[in-house]
Amino acid sequence: MTSERLLSTPIIGLPPHKEYLGQPLAGKRLLIVSYGGAGDQIQHCRYLYPLRAAAAQLTVIVHPGLTALLRHNFPEITVATVQAAWMDGSAFTFDYWCTFITLAAHFSFEPHPAGIPQGAYLVCPEEHRRTWRTWVDRHDPTQAWRLGLNWRGKAESDARFHRASSLRDFAPLAQTSNAASFSLNQDPIGEDDALDENVTFPGNAIRDFSDLSGLMHSMDMIVTTCTAQVHLAGALGISTILLLSPKPDSRWGSDHQTALYPSVQIVRASRAGQWDDAIEQALTLIHAARIVASR
Repeated sequence: MTSERLLSTPIIGLPPHKEYLGQPLAGKRLLIVSYGGAGDQIQHCRYLYPLRAAAAQLTVIVHPGLTALLRHNFPEITVATVQAAWMDGSAFTFDYWCTFITLAAHFSFEPHPAGIPQGAYLVCPEEHRRTWRTWVDRHDPTQAWRLGLNWRGKAESDARFHRASSLRDFAPLAQTSNAASFSLNQDPIGEDDALDENVTFPGNAIRDFSDLSGLMHSMDMIVTTCTAQVHLAGALGISTILLLSPKPDSRWGSDHQTALYPSVQIVRASRAGQWDDAIEQALTLIHAARIVASR
């Protein structure tokens, strides 16, 4: 997909005197500007629910790949995209503006703000769900247990957070017996021919996060590192295993569950950059889920 980063430098072109700092929003128009990765925007769009009732009009600037998905989920909100850190404020009508991260801080990063649906707070468009179910059935006629795997994000973040970045790290998952594995990344192939044959790569068929949500709904379980994929899977309420290094992003806390996404189970590696023990724990969780599903 398009780069996960959008407006990752300080916002230029918006008037400082109109920055939203908690002012009353009744009858006001609020512009919310994307800042950070697509995963951050998926995580923080939960705060659009209480804002719908508070502001007279909401305009949201998001990652290009999120535009269609958020328009589907928030039809009463204007969802737009810009391609650079500088934006022409005159292109939008607003009384106040803020970024997604300052919006989250305004709500004290509360995982369950007022008005948010229980469980999943984003919904996949039904057309995408049906299309991807057909696509997956065609590529896996046996209808085996289906694993969605994502081992890679942006290279700089993979290095910073010691995330798995190779299909070789996920080899035991890709080789799980009586299971079919699908890549949840737009990369057309992996990097190891001996392993690639065990994984189906949708490649450019994943055009945006609406497509990715449809593919995810066709999986029985998702295993991913800390990328936008875990935020999307969690927002959709899909059973997911999140693999973390010993010192991950602080948003995940220190437990095996996260209040952000009830459907996500967390597995931590004991050593940075070495995933053997974490993958073994993930396989145990997958085996247990398969037993439950077969009852």
